[in-house]
Amino acid sequence: MIMKISLAFIILIGFISCQKHADTQAEGEKIMKLIRDRSKAGESGNIEGVVKYWTDDAILMIPKQQPVKGKTSLINMFKLSMQNQGLKINWEPESVIVSDGGDMAYVIGKSRAIINDSAGHPDSEVHQSLTIWRKGSDGNWLNAVEIWTQVPSNQ
Repeated sequence: MIMKISLAFIILIGFISCQKHADTQAEGEKIMKLIRDRSKAGESGNIEGVVKYWTDDAILMIPKQQPVKGKTSLINMFKLSMQNQGLKINWEPESVIVSDGGDMAYVIGKSRAIINDSAGHPDSEVHQSLTIWRKGSDGNWLNAVEIWTQVPSNQ
């Protein structure tokens, strides 16, 4: 009986020690670069360049609006915003935490959106954001969820 318990314990320790742990720092740096690349696309009005960093089932949660669900809906939203309001947007990640398994991460950051007001004059908004990224089976990171809130103009 003791021999069986000891053997089971040894197998369990061996299994635990063989589990892979991701290089979370390197994975976090990859995500930060992806966000900065997406930002360049957003600043230039490149819709496809923005949405290619999102999962097909992505969700964007914007204050006072229904969530935008799915890549097709994101494309339509960005297209309308860029065409009708001259939207230019950039993202700047501030911190990233990657799971030990290396397949999920969340990022705290800021974004700046420039849109034209009703008179056609550019107006700037700063947002705080939380994004959730997941790593696909192909090893690529994609943004699955983003939620943001506007930073008051006096900050």
